[in-house]
Amino acid sequence: MLNRPYEAFNLLQMIWPDIFHGKFTSFTKRYCDAKKGKFGMDYSGATNLWELNYILTSHIMIWWLKKDVLTELPDKIRQKVNVDVDSKQLEKIQEYLGQGE
Repeated sequence: MLNRPYEAFNLLQMIWPDIFHGKFTSFTKRYCDAKKGKFGMDYSGATNLWELNYILTSHIMIWWLKKDVLTELPDKIRQKVNVDVDSKQLEKIQEYLGQGE
């Protein structure tokens, strides 16, 4: 879902508004290694990830274990689907996979 910690801030504010007290600046200093850059503030870093991970996993994220939902899942279906490929494409695929002659 996320690539960088700063991307979580708005989502966290919607889910749990008082967790970071609406302070983007303090959040980014603590978890994004915020720095003044050449073109303004740079929030692309990451710091204190263990703490942010703890907050997310212990208070916000919902984890479902397979054993808990297994009874609701349908049986697994395996199916082989044949796809027609013209000979030139097949040669390129085989060459790519190292199976060409």
